[in-house]
Amino acid sequence: MANDFLILNEYPNRVSKKGLQSLAKLKSMWPSVGKFYFAYLKEAIPRHAKEYTDKQISPEEKSIKANQVKLTEATQNIDKMEKIIKNLESKKNTMAVDLKFGETFTANYECQNLIEVGVKTNKGTWTFNFKR
Repeated sequence: MANDFLILNEYPNRVSKKGLQSLAKLKSMWPSVGKFYFAYLKEAIPRHAKEYTDKQISPEEKSIKANQVKLTEATQNIDKMEKIIKNLESKKNTMAVDLKFGETFTANYECQNLIEVGVKTNKGTWTFNFKR
């Protein structure tokens, strides 16, 4: 085939008439090849860019969603703790101990915020306040 394009028996080798016709045909096809390739690139580049960015963004989105779930759980836990603290602050801890005449009761406690002690007897009720 290559022999059809060149005249080999002459010095210097020359392109044959058939070779020139083939080159002319290729030259005439070049604009359509360029248009085809350009059209392919117009479609392929955005598709590739989307695939690449999706591939890069997907793990980040998963990480963000996982962090949002953790944040929601933490917020819910904080809300629960605040509710427990408010309940404890509003609740009066009482301890009922029945005593007979002459009996005593001593309570050991580890509380830094003891505010008040109430004593109720058949002879009356007494309240003892503690300074902070």
